[in-house]
Amino acid sequence: MGIKPGRLLLAQVDDVSGEIIGFFINRVLDKGARNVHVIPTLTKKNRPGYILLVDIEPASEESIGAFMARELGVSGYHILETEHAYSRVSFVTTTIEFRHSGRAFYHDCLLKLIGPADKPLHVKVEYEELVSARKAVEREFGLDLVLDDLKKQIERGFASDHIRIEV
Repeated sequence: MGIKPGRLLLAQVDDVSGEIIGFFINRVLDKGARNVHVIPTLTKKNRPGYILLVDIEPASEESIGAFMARELGVSGYHILETEHAYSRVSFVTTTIEFRHSGRAFYHDCLLKLIGPADKPLHVKVEYEELVSARKAVEREFGLDLVLDDLKKQIERGFASDHIRIEV
């Protein structure tokens, strides 16, 4: 585990639509935020609202704060100085063999390894990779797989030296 300094910006918003919040999440990540969490709330006068937690590099606070003001009308925010504990993360490309009714095809997939690469604590297939694999199965076999089921099969399969999935 490593530790590095961090900063969270906490802001409250009570008059913004979900579409605007969705746009904000994508753009603030493009602007360098490490992560964003949006928590739905109920505010004064029973108004729906959101609490934003934006994980940033300290150097980007001014530009991200200005973006929050411009896009969401945020007139201020709280600054939470943090220490971020993190595990080593690496990526590996693996080939998955998909089989169905006696036919097979192969699809390369990028996996995220958390912890030591030779003995990871956790294996995760990222969303874009998962969707790509699902579309390949649909194209090759005409099957409409449940995304969560496919995710579990890929991640469990990494424990062996060959990922083979029967669909």
